[in-house]
Amino acid sequence: MGAYTVVNDTGGLYGPNDDSWTATNTHNWIGQHTTGGQVSENRTSLRFQLPIPTASAIQSAYLTLMADTNADGYTIRTKIRAEDADTAATPTSRSDMWGRTLTTAGVDWDFASGFTSGTSYDTPSLVSVIQEVIDRPGWTTDNYLQIFIVNDSSDNNAQASIVAIEHATRPEAVLTVTWLSGGYPQIIFM
Repeated sequence: MGAYTVVNDTGGLYGPNDDSWTATNTHNWIGQHTTGGQVSENRTSLRFQLPIPTASAIQSAYLTLMADTNADGYTIRTKIRAEDADTAATPTSRSDMWGRTLTTAGVDWDFASGFTSGTSYDTPSLVSVIQEVIDRPGWTTDNYLQIFIVNDSSDNNAQASIVAIEHATRPEAVLTVTWLSGGYPQIIFM
């Protein structure tokens, strides 16, 4: 079994790193917001290069993300999926990001209250999401996996942000994956 932590560091939608967002260039927004009577859904992606070999069995997987804003009084409902690709490229535009094919597997990650700026949160298990990508016939060691956090019927104006990769003082997203390869455990922290 192995462990690995991936830290994004190679190019994103609005900046030089591997996170993308569609509302601003200082936060990665989740949930939805209303401006001028029009509801806009937020979508965030995080891309990681993973040293997981083909045919590995994912044992555990989760993201650790820090809140960059408070979100109280609303329910934020999100679904975490991955891009359904052998190796994911960083989105180059909003339409490119929204046009990506996502995995069938998805995990609910919802907040009824208490999403507090400066607090780190672990997602629920992402084993099924990551296993679906690792099981693709074209997956090989050191391919890129892209996680998407998409709105899933959040309350009106229920949005918050997670720390962008470019944040100067707060920790960036960390993906922790444990897998079996050749009968031996491996762990990564990215």
